Amino acid sequence: MYEYYYMPSRDIKKCSLVPLIAFILGFFLMYLSNVLSYAYIYQMVGFLAIAIAIFLTTRYIVRKYAYSTQKIGEGDYDFVVNEVSGNRSKVVCRINMDEITDFVYSENGKVPTAYAGKNGKDILTFDYCQDIMPHPAYYLYALLREGKVCVKFSPDDKMVSILESLCPKAYDLGRNVES
Repeated sequence: MYEYYYMPSRDIKKCSLVPLIAFILGFFLMYLSNVLSYAYIYQMVGFLAIAIAIFLTTRYIVRKYAYSTQKIGEGDYDFVVNEVSGNRSKVVCRINMDEITDFVYSENGKVPTAYAGKNGKDILTFDYCQDIMPHPAYYLYALLREGKVCVKFSPDDKMVSILESLCPKAYDLGRNVES
């Protein structure tokens, strides 16, 4: 009844534009290092731009994320995030519904200030959105043995309604929180 699997679609043009610009900038700066003086500065910045482009390509183009709710016992469910890369899929996040404390909607996709924590460093945050700049996004907070954890993701309406009905401890379910 509550088992559900959802893989959001993404805008591949938006996801590939930033890495493409970084690749072009990196190679252009590497070329300039052969022509202009202070070559090491152009090489360092060019190398940094290429490294950023490779990271963004592997994170936002090669990988996809799928969200699901899975039944693990009688009336007990887990929220699961799978990382899909080609034909391979691996679980990167598994949180029991009883451990979820908050489920917050953010219209602009940024962490709500009420949930940022002390200097934003006492909560471990994971971003499992498909797009580089997702608008809007949901934040799922859980209290685990490791401490407070936050998962950013972009579910559909059915996944939101399932999570709202399965999270007994969440006291701010689905409400819009201003950043």
